[in-house]
Amino acid sequence: MRPDGADHLNGDVEVSLAAYECVVDGGTRLVTWHYHDGEGWQSVKHHPTGVFSQVDCAPGVLWETVATLFLPVGSWLQRLDRFPSRDDKPVDPMEYLRRQVRQRRYDVRRSFFTVLPRGKLKRAAASQAPT
Repeated sequence: MRPDGADHLNGDVEVSLAAYECVVDGGTRLVTWHYHDGEGWQSVKHHPTGVFSQVDCAPGVLWETVATLFLPVGSWLQRLDRFPSRDDKPVDPMEYLRRQVRQRRYDVRRSFFTVLPRGKLKRAAASQAPT
């Protein structure tokens, strides 16, 4: 890796992305990342340059993985943030146990980014992102 963040072979830049699951009020929050390959969104787990490392977790964090990828400047990334729905009403613990279905409803927030030189990310509007 050169000091300017570019890979010497093709000019791609190194990008590090943290995916994790942590405990929050009402359930868990899950953050995952996807990249756009020109045809659609793919999980970074499947990127050919991906190197993944497990991180020691802080209290309340169930797991955390850092993905390091080499991407061209201008590449698109999407962060999916899943968290418990605020529309769910609190449930009495005994009622929760009596239910046949115990799944909570979750909301998903999508955030879009483009890759800048040196591997920095710039937030972009959803309307600008590829589909």
